Amino acid sequence: MNTHGIVFAVSTSLLAGGLAADNIEPRRWTPLPMGTTVLGAGVIRSEVDIAFDPVLQIEDATEETTTTVVSVIRAFDLLGQTARLDIRLPYKHSRWKGLLEGEPRSADRRGPGDPRLRLSVNFLGSPALRGREYRAYRASHPVNTIAGAALAVTLPLGEYQKDKLLNLGRNRFAITPQLGLVHARGPWSY
Repeated sequence: MNTHGIVFAVSTSLLAGGLAADNIEPRRWTPLPMGTTVLGAGVIRSEVDIAFDPVLQIEDATEETTTTVVSVIRAFDLLGQTARLDIRLPYKHSRWKGLLEGEPRSADRRGPGDPRLRLSVNFLGSPALRGREYRAYRASHPVNTIAGAALAVTLPLGEYQKDKLLNLGRNRFAITPQLGLVHARGPWSY
């Protein structure tokens, strides 16, 4: 198998595991008062076993990744509806171990991951309000359904070395449309 085939196989395997870990966002569609800025930081730790096609002669492969994410969220009014811009900046430390043609091998990488920008608009159940108006609206609507749409763009700015088989960045743009629906009933959201 040629080098391009191996790179594709490894990238596909790693990408599948990394997608779920990158999208952990409680209260993703919950509206915020206009003008609110939220700064956040979090750590995502994952340990996975990776199964390769036997033709690649890679066995007992594992990956351990720690991703530290810093994020900024800014709420604003877009045509009378609640909108927000999210910026997510990841820093990763990954270690891959396994047997290549029966010999122990490992790779260790530290550096920036691919940043992501997302613009979202709640188009139902969440008018653009500030401070007291926002609190009054939420208090008078304990049962509420919110629907929204977003467009996320992942930028290929993470650490990527084309001469390396394993990388922290994906070296490609990704555009992800999203739809969300949240039904709130008192303190509970579904």
